[in-house]
Amino acid sequence: GGSGSSIATTGTGVTFRMYMQVPRNNIPQPMTTTVTSPLALTCSTGNCSGYSIPFSSIGWTVTPAPSGTYAAFDLQNGTFVSGGGTQTLLNFSLINAAGTAQVAPTLNYYYTNTVAYPAGTYTGTVTYTTSLP
Repeated sequence: GGSGSSIATTGTGVTFRMYMQVPRNNIPQPMTTTVTSPLALTCSTGNCSGYSIPFSSIGWTVTPAPSGTYAAFDLQNGTFVSGGGTQTLLNFSLINAAGTAQVAPTLNYYYTNTVAYPAGTYTGTVTYTTSLP
């Protein structure tokens, strides 16, 4: 099995930028962000034929780390949901906060390393969706 020590990806992570204009006139402005993932990453090349890695073995950390008064209005550290499917990452509504709101974290992905899989290239696609008024 794997050692349980997380293995970080190489690179700079993925940065998300979500903006919204918030009016003054007491109209709720919701923002929801979801991610949809398949059950697993599947072997596409290498000595891993027939193997797959559950997406729930992939997690992320958020930088900069959410903190302070508005931490709840930012993406948080997490892992993909077990069994695949859609999960809500962010859901809030602003009222009477005239101006703009921005969510702009970078997600740095890692493999939880709880199982040792054969070497190869494993592929999978996740879809992030942000809904704004």
